[in-house]
Amino acid sequence: MRRSASRKTGQSNSTDSADPFLSASGKASSKEMERIDNLFYTYANRSSGVIDPEGIEALCSDLEVNHTDVRVLMLAWKMKAEKQGYFTLEEWRRGLKSLRADNVNKLKKSLPELEKEVKRPSNFMDFYAYSFRYCLTEEKQKSVDIESVCELLDLVLGSQCRAQVDYFIEYLKVQTDYKVINMDQWMGFFRFCNEAYMHQSAETCPCKKNICCLYSDLEFSFARTFLGTDFLSRWKCIYDVWQCVKFSVGVNIISIGSPPSGGIFTRIWSWLEL
Repeated sequence: MRRSASRKTGQSNSTDSADPFLSASGKASSKEMERIDNLFYTYANRSSGVIDPEGIEALCSDLEVNHTDVRVLMLAWKMKAEKQGYFTLEEWRRGLKSLRADNVNKLKKSLPELEKEVKRPSNFMDFYAYSFRYCLTEEKQKSVDIESVCELLDLVLGSQCRAQVDYFIEYLKVQTDYKVINMDQWMGFFRFCNEAYMHQSAETCPCKKNICCLYSDLEFSFARTFLGTDFLSRWKCIYDVWQCVKFSVGVNIISIGSPPSGGIFTRIWSWLEL
């Protein structure tokens, strides 16, 4: 009887000794979530119970970033926010818990690491696609107007593919065939940028002969990955070949006009005497 009692007592003591640690861990997590929630209600609209555009502007002010800064979009991506300009409590909890930020200072310090996370190849395509969906302000909306697309491209992809983005934006602003861009076209441009960069490597264009091959590859790439219309071969192909020409020949040539056209490509070929 005594051994049995002793064994039971020992088991009880062992359990009790573990409980304080588990209890302390649970309390710490609970406290952290409480601070995250309190921070949410600092910026949330009292009537709607969500952080609206005004609350986001206040948050940006405290974080010392502009509300148009790409890191605000990255924060929305981390939260998996569904509606542009609004954060729900659930989304806020998801994002800040993942960032381990339960106050403004911690959130501010987490932004550089968040930026690195987004720019990893394994994450960036998801972020790029998310940025387009985030701009769809209506439930059944499937496309974004040209002006907004230009702003979004510059914000999301401009720092990584400046030349490609600049030329595409320039074309979008002068063309009259398209009023909106859909998701397939948005992702097509991203895929093409990746292909263009591969083609522009030094190994791709060591000589004039390879430039000829490059043009064919780029032309095919446009037809396969983008909108499938003739405008694809009127701007980007010429630009990419032009950059390779300058790299290969090693001379400075006057800039291409806007928008690029087949006539310019003919003059390049004539100049090279191919």
